[in-house]
Amino acid sequence: MLTMMYPTCSSMSTMSFFCRQIHGFFPDVPAIVRIDGSRACSSVHVLFCTISMCLVLWLFVTGRSMSPPSGPVRIPTLDGCYQSLQLFHPAYLDGCDIELGHDWLTSVSPTYVAPGFLQPSQADIDWLPLDHSWVFHPQGEYFLHH
Repeated sequence: MLTMMYPTCSSMSTMSFFCRQIHGFFPDVPAIVRIDGSRACSSVHVLFCTISMCLVLWLFVTGRSMSPPSGPVRIPTLDGCYQSLQLFHPAYLDGCDIELGHDWLTSVSPTYVAPGFLQPSQADIDWLPLDHSWVFHPQGEYFLHH
């Protein structure tokens, strides 16, 4: 019997109305990422895990009891990227490979101004939780895709 341990999620806030779809990576495989503050917890599409050879494939085949998939997920900003290692619910998602929910938004607190996320302040970077970081790159989003 397969047993999964899922992250707990806190209550919603004003970020719950935030929803954007972008290109990111999980772990180093290009992925369509929906950032949706109306979702309590982050999820990864079961079929995406199978294709990208995430641990979830091994879990389903062997029936072992382990933690669910945990990134890392990279989300581009205009001049770098957020890198997050967190737990994801395996789910069947519509229109995306990864769905980052309220749990990710409250951990990272990104600032979105079209066409993308801005570089966080040094104070925001210093307050990121242990499994989340932001990496500067002078070529910005370009370096993530090339």
